[in-house]
Amino acid sequence: PEAEAAPPSRAASRPGAKALSPFPPFRTSLARGLWSVAAAPPTLAWTFVSLLVTWAVFVSLGEAPTPSLLAVLLSVSPAHLLADLPVAFGAGGGVAILVALAVLGLVRAVTFGLLILLIQGWLENGRAELRPALRRLPAALSGLFTVLLVEAAAMYALLSVAGGFLGPLAPLTVVAALYFLAFVPVVAAVDGGSLQQSFRRGFRAARLPGTSHLTLVMAYFLLFFYAASVSPFGIVTSATPGPLEWAFALVVSLVHAGVLGSLVFRWLAVRDQVSGEPAPRRGSS
Repeated sequence: PEAEAAPPSRAASRPGAKALSPFPPFRTSLARGLWSVAAAPPTLAWTFVSLLVTWAVFVSLGEAPTPSLLAVLLSVSPAHLLADLPVAFGAGGGVAILVALAVLGLVRAVTFGLLILLIQGWLENGRAELRPALRRLPAALSGLFTVLLVEAAAMYALLSVAGGFLGPLAPLTVVAALYFLAFVPVVAAVDGGSLQQSFRRGFRAARLPGTSHLTLVMAYFLLFFYAASVSPFGIVTSATPGPLEWAFALVVSLVHAGVLGSLVFRWLAVRDQVSGEPAPRRGSS
């Protein structure tokens, strides 16, 4: 039988009282997320490898990233689509666009999937082991790949519609997309399940009481656009960035991975509250 719901606290029951968030505090989440990447050599190394692989794929598709674009290549999903969609639609027409989207989706599924699994291992077991994460990766790939393609289609439709109404403010729709969808890839990689289950659980997690999730999303949104618009280098770069450009991109990519770690940390904290029964967990080791 399901456990009875705990009675609401007096503070929460008073009219106008602020709802208490079930998420860990913002600072704790961010600290644990960043530390889950920086303190684990396999996770830190994979973050840097992911940046290099993603850059190589962009170059192969005809896009040589500027320093600002290089700094946002590892942005948390679905914010990364602001970099991916222009490249895919610039690859040509028809079949070429679909192939580019599939290639980018597969690369993102592998890079994000393994990164999420390594972070989960560190958060749950105190260590990020590459072999267990690689063993779990194939099971996570199909669901995560589908989730990323659906997010790409939704983001394209959202930006197309918003562009007609909001004009230059259309990128603000990224806030809404991050708010509702940021947990979905995490759910797909960590717990698996059907596409519908991943979106339903991710959506419910985003809508848990309180403003803690919105605070994280807004802070990350500001970081994302700061990194995309401000660079200590010129706006033009060669196909092969220099050492200082790579150093800048690696530091910002570490922050992106840390925010992803914060989302994983928060999902592990609340996933049993999202539905009336425990999530279909996969082992993390």
